[in-house]
Amino acid sequence: MAATLGRFAEPALWILVVLARGPAGLSALLDAVRALDGPLGPGTLIGALARLEQREQIERVSEAGRAMYRVTSHLVEPVA
Repeated sequence: MAATLGRFAEPALWILVVLARGPAGLSALLDAVRALDGPLGPGTLIGALARLEQREQIERVSEAGRAMYRVTSHLVEPVA
């Protein structure tokens, strides 16, 4: 994963951790990732999101007219 995500590897990991809890918008993602990892700029967040979207690990959805992100269904394992 790190080889294709480059400098976005660590923020991408934190994004996946946050999105494992459920869908989130940009502002909520930024706040949650900052709470886990410290200072993070919006450009780094958007870059990591773009790479995760390209790898089809997350997807952008619309909920109540807002852009939200969630982990793609093929990455989510059913809970037994």
